[in-house]
Amino acid sequence: MLAGKAVIAPRAAQKHKKNRLTAFDIALYLIMLIVVIITIYPFWHELVISLDGSSMVNVAGIKLFPHELSFDAYRVVLNYYTLWRSFGWAIYRVVLGTFLTILMNMLTAYPLSKKDLPFRKACITYLFITMLIGGGLIPNYLLVRYLGMMNTYWALVVPGCVSAYNIFVVNNF
Repeated sequence: MLAGKAVIAPRAAQKHKKNRLTAFDIALYLIMLIVVIITIYPFWHELVISLDGSSMVNVAGIKLFPHELSFDAYRVVLNYYTLWRSFGWAIYRVVLGTFLTILMNMLTAYPLSKKDLPFRKACITYLFITMLIGGGLIPNYLLVRYLGMMNTYWALVVPGCVSAYNIFVVNNF
């Protein structure tokens, strides 16, 4: 203490400053709150409409809660056989595609990890160029057509099996 006055430690003063709420902080929180509301409200609106069983669904305006709680729309959708069949095919495609992608990328990357592989640098350069310059939609269509996979589920899985980026990731692993 100097002449009866307490000396405030610098850390204590900084800690006290950090706990204060400034006008800038309040404005920032309000802006973030508005962004969150703008982002979440469309999803909430769709949920409210899906749970509303009244004729008020077609009335324009802000709806925060359903007028009449009803699960009829969900019963109709969940009893729709095509939805479940499509869901099953989506799972089948993801599982098969993931398995084949991992297998093909590992089979391609392993030989490239060996230093004594002939033409290793040329192969890596070729892969790198294909990673930078994509073929586009038309070459993918032609590939599927010439391989005879039109209107099959293989057309959704096979063209994406080998990826230059994934080969580099596996190779570096």
